[in-house]
Amino acid sequence: MKKLSFLVLTLVLLASCKPEHPSDYMSFSGKIENNKDSVLYINGGNYRKTITINEDGTFKDTLVIKRKGNHGIILGKKRSFVFLDNGFDLALHVDSDSFNREMKYEGKGSATSNFVSAQYSFSKSFGEPFEYFGLEKDAYYARLDSIEKGVARIAKEHSDADTLVLNQAKKFNTQFLSNMRNEKIYEVQRKKFLEVKVLRDRMAKGQPSPEFNDYLNYKGGKNNLSDYKGTYVYIDLWATWCKPCIAQFPAQKQLEKDYHGKNITFLGIATDDERTARSWDKAKKLWRDAVKKYDLGGVQLFAVDKEFAVGFSVSTIPRYILLDPEGVIVDNNAPRPSDPKLRKLFTELGI
Repeated sequence: MKKLSFLVLTLVLLASCKPEHPSDYMSFSGKIENNKDSVLYINGGNYRKTITINEDGTFKDTLVIKRKGNHGIILGKKRSFVFLDNGFDLALHVDSDSFNREMKYEGKGSATSNFVSAQYSFSKSFGEPFEYFGLEKDAYYARLDSIEKGVARIAKEHSDADTLVLNQAKKFNTQFLSNMRNEKIYEVQRKKFLEVKVLRDRMAKGQPSPEFNDYLNYKGGKNNLSDYKGTYVYIDLWATWCKPCIAQFPAQKQLEKDYHGKNITFLGIATDDERTARSWDKAKKLWRDAVKKYDLGGVQLFAVDKEFAVGFSVSTIPRYILLDPEGVIVDNNAPRPSDPKLRKLFTELGI
């Protein structure tokens, strides 16, 4: 019996003597099931890191964190957040299909990351706050009560998370809910929501597209939107100063090549104006120079007014719009040329 007791005591002592992880860096490992990406990105707190993912979905690396706190963790187009600090020994287990919804962390430092992940997932589940103002008052306040209960539940389930992080989250959520419960805010924002809804309904799928008339054609002459009835029309609203617009040009040109001869017109509309170019003449020259420089295909037009963009409530570019052969809206915010969803949409439409 004495020998057995001594053996048990020895094992306990050995376990308790497990070396602490060095405090000047952290370890990050894990496995991503059903993974199709080759890298995992860490971004935040003045820190950037690219982690290679093996063919079996496993990864392992060390990170030297510059500032303790939340960092973005990005897989393909999916993003979530993770709490990082030197000295952590963190392991992530997740399926790629639920990457930003069901993140499971283990190891030293995992408690806070699990809390941050749960909060982020919950915030994604209850949607865009502005949409709440579309609810009648009773339903609106019931939605806020539901959010408050969810926030409290997550905090209780993850009470072992970093105290500072828990307190910051509680302060933010309390302030957010307090503002949203202000009746005057509800009335003002509901009025705005209903005004936006009118615009949305006007631009909804199945509605006739706003028109444009006498837009300059790069090859000469002027055109109206009605000139392109009879084919699907994929419209690219862009400008010569817009880098994200220009970044899509290679994919756009490939798209035009692949769908050459199909029942679709690729229509570029430049939105440069006297404000961005200092004069209309300069704006037109910039447009012509850009079309030539980037060897743009399809139909290239210059918007001589803002009516078409205003009709679609365009606030940022690039903006892509898809119309059917009758000039009816298919998608007022269509996928970009580089997005595989666009080709899938074309296939569904029989283009």
